[in-house]
Amino acid sequence: MQARSAILFASRTYNRRKFLIITDDDPFDAPYTKKMPEAYHVEITEEHAELKGVRDMASLPSEADLRKLDPDCILYIGGAGEAQVLQSVLSSMNLNDMHLMVMLSDSVVESRGRDADLAVFGAPLTEVAVQRDASFRRNSAAS
Repeated sequence: MQARSAILFASRTYNRRKFLIITDDDPFDAPYTKKMPEAYHVEITEEHAELKGVRDMASLPSEADLRKLDPDCILYIGGAGEAQVLQSVLSSMNLNDMHLMVMLSDSVVESRGRDADLAVFGAPLTEVAVQRDASFRRNSAAS
């Protein structure tokens, strides 16, 4: 359900068709981060979209690699701490022309509590997804 909700939201609401999955490399999150890419792949295929790859935080793509992969949506699977690192790395790249959408896993959003607490993620996030139940929150820092 979580993967389906996220892919349907990205593809049907924002017309995202090219997905890159990034997982955290925290061993504590391993059961979740190992299972979710498979679920995403199934849903991406169902939507006739394209999986551009699966990377973990230890092997994040460079700016040049991201441009070659050309995703229009990054699906992040993992905890809040690694999500902030990912956001920092993406923010340091010159990617505005790519109009990337980053969707955070529900564990990130739930650990933040209130919508205002999501502002720590800043641009380039356009939407933050609670993937489990398809409730979505606009990141006010990027608005």
